[in-house]
Amino acid sequence: AGREPNRFRTIPKYFSPNDDQYNDVMVIGNLDRYPDFELEVFNKLGQRVHHQKHNFIPWDGKWLGVNLPDATYYVFVFPDSNNKNKVYKGDVTILR
Repeated sequence: AGREPNRFRTIPKYFSPNDDQYNDVMVIGNLDRYPDFELEVFNKLGQRVHHQKHNFIPWDGKWLGVNLPDATYYVFVFPDSNNKNKVYKGDVTILR
């Protein structure tokens, strides 16, 4: 199995959306190279708290405009939203 040359960088372990201009958003590098991607983030109860497709916008740790609490969230990245057989999984912690 060969390496994917344009594979996005790993899901970060944490970010701190506290408006100090340092690590305020979750960024997944190279995701723009996957125009049909889908990203989903879930809390520990399995509730989806973030979702986006096709146009990556760094996540600010909010859901419906409200700051989510400090916690670990589970991230699923599908490089092709039409083929959910391939998925990259990870977790990210919000630390305010």
